[in-house]
Amino acid sequence: MTFKGCSNSLKSVGIIELPLVFSHRLGSVRIKPEFVIMENATSDYFILGGEYLRLYGIDIVHKNISNNRDEEFEEAFNQCNISPRLKSSEASSLRKVIKMHKKAFAYGENPIGTIKGHEVVIRLNIEKPYPPILKKQAYPASPRSREEIEKHIEELMKFEIIRKVGPDEEVDVTTPVIIAWHNGKSRMCGDFRALNTFTVPDRYPMLRITHCLTNLGAAMYIT
Repeated sequence: MTFKGCSNSLKSVGIIELPLVFSHRLGSVRIKPEFVIMENATSDYFILGGEYLRLYGIDIVHKNISNNRDEEFEEAFNQCNISPRLKSSEASSLRKVIKMHKKAFAYGENPIGTIKGHEVVIRLNIEKPYPPILKKQAYPASPRSREEIEKHIEELMKFEIIRKVGPDEEVDVTTPVIIAWHNGKSRMCGDFRALNTFTVPDRYPMLRITHCLTNLGAAMYIT
């Protein structure tokens, strides 16, 4: 297979298949593109086929996004106030840990830290098919509240905390949300009462609170 560039011949190293899932308000996009790895070529972005562009408007520039996020983190990291009581080796280790897990911290335009690769398993004490109470419709809401719900959902999707379910995905449980107002500001709350009714609680030994507080009394750092 031969590839030509504007100024020279491009040498291909190999081809890899990389399944991708893009979250979108119209539904998840699942594709399996093949990427041709070039020895002497770089690419800052890739664009999906025309049908995806027309429907989803996808145009992802990896380099610009990565650079902006790195700059935001470095700016926030330089403002960290590390205790002078730490030894230089301890402060250095702390900086390494923070940089290693930087995606877990809030900085820049992202006010919420996110941790990827960890899923919470909720065990239910019933089997499928689940009762209708676990598949509730959305609660009635005023136009003002519906507008705020959309804003909160778009924000959570932007921060990759939630995603919209794709057309080929099955949903077993739906949880309606409501908007609570306080001092003119809105807060989105999920109604998990029905889900909690059928959830198997985690049971594990717990120390007495008084013992925990006693042990923490002499601690210098609490995490």
